[in-house]
Amino acid sequence: MKILVIANTIRSYDLHDSKNITGLKKILGDIYYNPKLTAEKYFWISSFVKGNFKNNELRILRNSKLRLLSTINLKLIKRIVSSLGNNRGRLKELKNDFLDELQYNFITKYVDNLKPNIVHIHDITRLHNKVIRYLIQKEIKCFLTLHIYIGKSSMLREYNDLMLNQKDLFSTPNINRLTITCVSSKQAKRLLNDYGHLNPENIHTILNGTDFKVSNRNYSFDIRNKFKIDKNRKILLSIGTVCDRKNQLQILQSLSIMNKNDLDKIFVLFVGDAQPSELKKVTDFCHSNNLTNSVKYIGALSTDKIKSYYAQSDFIISTSKNEAFGLTFIEGFVFGLPSITFSDLDAIEDLYNPNAMEITDDRSNEGLKNVILSAINKKWDAAFIKQYSLKFGAEQMIKNYNELYQ
Repeated sequence: MKILVIANTIRSYDLHDSKNITGLKKILGDIYYNPKLTAEKYFWISSFVKGNFKNNELRILRNSKLRLLSTINLKLIKRIVSSLGNNRGRLKELKNDFLDELQYNFITKYVDNLKPNIVHIHDITRLHNKVIRYLIQKEIKCFLTLHIYIGKSSMLREYNDLMLNQKDLFSTPNINRLTITCVSSKQAKRLLNDYGHLNPENIHTILNGTDFKVSNRNYSFDIRNKFKIDKNRKILLSIGTVCDRKNQLQILQSLSIMNKNDLDKIFVLFVGDAQPSELKKVTDFCHSNNLTNSVKYIGALSTDKIKSYYAQSDFIISTSKNEAFGLTFIEGFVFGLPSITFSDLDAIEDLYNPNAMEITDDRSNEGLKNVILSAINKKWDAAFIKQYSLKFGAEQMIKNYNELYQ
């Protein structure tokens, strides 16, 4: 069986040396580099990326301008000119339309030549929507995985384009020829609630999994010594790109309304890349509210170093406004760490166990403060949480994808 995967990204094969591996990059790598996924696998990366993708399990087709330009013909030129005419005066849109047309031309030709049994697209873009419509028209078996679902409305400005692309896709004629997988049960329910014409039998839930393992080796540095964190303070680890959706600023806002005795029990570490404007908000808030002795921004780290932070922290904390799954929760479980978060996130229905998570339905700063204090003053059983993490192993995820593809 041949599977062609189309996605904007995937992690480099040399996982342990790579920095800034997002949850999506990690999950796609864990699925398609895995030899237990029994198929002849091809992967088109629809963004321009660098890295070592060489691997016997996966044939990577890396996007390049030279590869795209080699597909130009008279018919394509006419289509591009028509598209450019519709966007006259908008330079960014002109560039995006031009690249989309080149990629669409390459992908459709590649599909025609490869003749895959399945084309699996991960996430929604304008380009991916066009490819899905082509596959539906050609009656080629097509799968789409939603790694994030915005819904019909969103307060997140940075996801307006994604929201519009999702609306556009689900209005496609014959959309029920598309098989959709969601990464959490609530995500699937929200999708069906928003688009009642979708066939529930074509919508499946496959939870993300992790292949993280706890190492017995000594870690190369001591976090408490490195950042001068008192042994009595609980370390709350927040992993993810600092941005509006991840909502790290609210963690600081909740700290700012704690009394000194409570604040002195907590130290927050932020690990991940950052959008400059959001990082400035976080930094400015820290300084103006005297939180610099309770918070540290680390930046992007390699997987090995991130494991060191998991191993030496006390809690995972996530205050995201929208999180389809939240890989950091189950990675934390592997290390015996309980999680602190909000109950309205899509994945809570699948992840929640009162002995592994402390959650609140109150999204105010006061509500977050209270759930943090409740968590740090509660006794947790790390051994139970580690055992609970086995429910979310990569093996089960791979088994589910194998069954989906049969």
